[in-house]
Amino acid sequence: MSGQNGIKMTEFENFRLPFVEVDDSSFLIEDHEFHQASFSDFSIGPCIDGGACYEIHRCSFVNCQVLNGRFMVRAGVSLRGVVLDGVSVRDGLVFSSSAVLEDVVVKDRANVNDVWVRPDEDICLGSSRMHLDRVEDLQSKIQTMIDVRSVQRSAVTIMGIPLSKVARDPSIHVVVSRKWLDSEHWDEIRLRRGGFWRNRLRYLRSFGVREGIFRVPRGDSEGFEEAERERQKLVDAGLLCEG
Repeated sequence: MSGQNGIKMTEFENFRLPFVEVDDSSFLIEDHEFHQASFSDFSIGPCIDGGACYEIHRCSFVNCQVLNGRFMVRAGVSLRGVVLDGVSVRDGLVFSSSAVLEDVVVKDRANVNDVWVRPDEDICLGSSRMHLDRVEDLQSKIQTMIDVRSVQRSAVTIMGIPLSKVARDPSIHVVVSRKWLDSEHWDEIRLRRGGFWRNRLRYLRSFGVREGIFRVPRGDSEGFEEAERERQKLVDAGLLCEG
């Protein structure tokens, strides 16, 4: 299976990611194009606490699918210059907010897969603090971590990374903040419990973050009209910026 130096790799059944061993604890994929490849699993990492380090640089995955496993990029994994275009996976694309993402571009096509960036729920911060501090230092030097402007149909949930480092379509990818709860206008707005906006605030609380980026409901989805009415209330109260 050749694939080095930009050669396209296509139509593999139950294909595993072809990491090349750089040394005893470092593994790398670079300069590959994957077209219509079928992967058995796309779960990478975590790369902390002295474990193996995985990096993917300058690769594209176009119309690929993950057959049985999950798409999960865990803490410490490095993705740089990676394009995910029409990747199909059952449980959506999940990136740890403690991964090193740089110029990662996600696009959806006919398939609709949720896109998540969120804190790892099973990382012990005490034992991993040194490694996570290193990741945060690397993230601080990156201009754009992830670009979701071409994710027009799928749900987008981004939490736990600097939102200024996300390239988005502000007309549909909006910033929700727990600071809203401190507003003098909050009690007047009366958003429905269980509705879109209150649920997003609940996500933020559950993951212990102050703000996040979410895709508003699509026009053909259930709850769209209610979400739009409540969106206007938030705009009128000066809490939500219009695109």
